[in-house]
Amino acid sequence: MTLDPARPAPAAADGERAALARRLRECESELDRLNRYDELTGLLNRRSFRRSVIAHLGGAARYGTPLSVARIDVDRLKLINDIGGALRIGDEVLRRTAEILRGTARDGDVFGRWAGDELAAVFPYTAKEAALAACERLRAAVAAEPWERIHPHVRVTISIGVGDRADGVSADRLLAAADQRVDRAKWLGRDCVVG
Repeated sequence: MTLDPARPAPAAADGERAALARRLRECESELDRLNRYDELTGLLNRRSFRRSVIAHLGGAARYGTPLSVARIDVDRLKLINDIGGALRIGDEVLRRTAEILRGTARDGDVFGRWAGDELAAVFPYTAKEAALAACERLRAAVAAEPWERIHPHVRVTISIGVGDRADGVSADRLLAAADQRVDRAKWLGRDCVVG
């Protein structure tokens, strides 16, 4: 039997196939990450977050468990961006706020970037009072952060609106209720939680 020099040896071909399969899995994993997560904050993107709310809401309805959601707005992010100018301080504020939220979260809490300066959270197995307490901890952690490390004139606060299953049986109604409450929190002067 003679080997064709243009054809790789069987062992080399197996190694090549294994390397290609490994690279394909890495690419698929990266595509999945890009499809599900917000690039700037690392939180779920809006589509994935909404899917999470729908799934958790379905489970809560099926098993009769509580569920709360929150809309979280970074207060005056446009002003923060204006202070920073081309430095994109607002991006760093959003990144750091997302880190604080993840670091303050309880097991099972899910966070997402809703849009622009708007973040969101779903609190499975959590009644509204407990969600309000969790959101107050989030608000306090953001307010206590030493933001001057990013820029000496930046102070960051968040406004949070909380809704629960009593506000509606659909994800859209639940999120709309939380959205109305975050608007009320901003109307009340920002840096507060409204449920």
